[in-house]
Amino acid sequence: MTDTNFIEFALSEPLKTHDGEVSVLKLKPPRARSFIKHEVPFKLVPRTDADGDVSNDLEFNAKAMMGFAADMSGLDDIILQNMHGFDTWKLFHVIAGYIGNPPKRGG
Repeated sequence: MTDTNFIEFALSEPLKTHDGEVSVLKLKPPRARSFIKHEVPFKLVPRTDADGDVSNDLEFNAKAMMGFAADMSGLDDIILQNMHGFDTWKLFHVIAGYIGNPPKRGG
């Protein structure tokens, strides 16, 4: 049986691994051990604009997020540290959304 309980994240440039190049990360749901090992990877921070409107911004813990990315993708964090900065920032947002709303099993 194939595990389809993951999301795919396309990289803007491939990462070199010992097994060749990787251009898509397959992110599996995080497990409790990631929260214990890396702590909370982000928090919501309320911001008030000049008009007094309040919105929530994500504030990332980059070290924790990279730990989650390694745990969820199965790639070593040293390999992930070679990701393009754009991909890193986008991946942080994808992981934050995934933690709050994991896909249903089967798709």
